[in-house]
Amino acid sequence: MFRGIIMKNNIRSLFLVVIIFICGLKNVYSQTNDVKADAVVLHIKDQIAQKGDIVSKPSKEKCVMTRAEGYNDLYHTENDECVCKADIHYPEIVNGDYNVATEINEYLKKFAEEFGCQDDYSFGEYTLKYKIMSLRSPIVSIEFYYTEDTGGAHGMYGVNTLNFNVKTGDKVLLEDLVNVNNQKKINDYLLNILKKDSRSFYNPEMQVDFASSDVIKNFDTQSFYVTAKGIMLQFNPYEVGPYSSGIITVELPSEFINQDYFTKYVTK
Repeated sequence: MFRGIIMKNNIRSLFLVVIIFICGLKNVYSQTNDVKADAVVLHIKDQIAQKGDIVSKPSKEKCVMTRAEGYNDLYHTENDECVCKADIHYPEIVNGDYNVATEINEYLKKFAEEFGCQDDYSFGEYTLKYKIMSLRSPIVSIEFYYTEDTGGAHGMYGVNTLNFNVKTGDKVLLEDLVNVNNQKKINDYLLNILKKDSRSFYNPEMQVDFASSDVIKNFDTQSFYVTAKGIMLQFNPYEVGPYSSGIITVELPSEFINQDYFTKYVTK
C-alpha cells in the first residue's frame, strides 16, 4: 500500500518536473528570435542599452545655451535640468561559434551605446530598434531604425544597416561585395533609377540640380542589406531626397556583385 502511494507521488513529482522544464524552455525561447538561411541558424536575444527618463543637472549656462540655439523647453525642467528619454535596443547572438558571436555582439553593443543620452547635458528623446533584414549565408544584415527629437521643427529618423560574416565575425562593407571595376556603371545605374523616382532630388520634377551629388559620385552609402537577388541600398532623408520622401531603397542587381565572396564561404 505504502509502495503504491510512494510510486504515485514519484510519478506526480516527475510530471511536475517535466511541466516546469517545458515552461522554462518556453520562457527562454520567448526571449529569442530564430533566423535561418541555408545551413545557418541564428538565435537572437533582445538587449537594452538604455531605457527610461534620464535627468541630469548640468551647469545653468549649458541649458541656457541649448535653449538659445532654438530648442524649446520640452526636454528641460524648471530647475534647468535636462531630460533625456531613451529606448535603445540591440540584438545579441546567443549560439554558434563563441568567438565569432562575441566579436559581433561587442560591435553591436558598442554601436547601440553610442546612440541616445551621451553626456551630462543630453536632452531630447531617442529610440533605436532593430530588425534582421536578411540572412544570406554567410552574411546577416541587421537594420537599426533610429529616431531622435530634440524639440526642433521636426524629429529626425533613418536607418543604419550593419552586415556581418557569421562564419568569421568580420563586418562586411560594400566594397567587399561590389566589383570596383564597375564603379562608373553603378553610378550611371543609380542615377538612372533615381531620375525616375518621384521622391528623389534627381527627378526633373523636383527642379533641384543634384547631378553631381557626392552620394552618387562616390557611391557613398554603407547602409545596405543583402538578398538572394542582390544588394538593397538604403538612403536616409536628405541624402538623395527631401525629408518628406523618407527612406529611399534602390536595388543593386547581382550583375554588379562580386559573387566570389559568397561562394568562398558557402562551399566551406
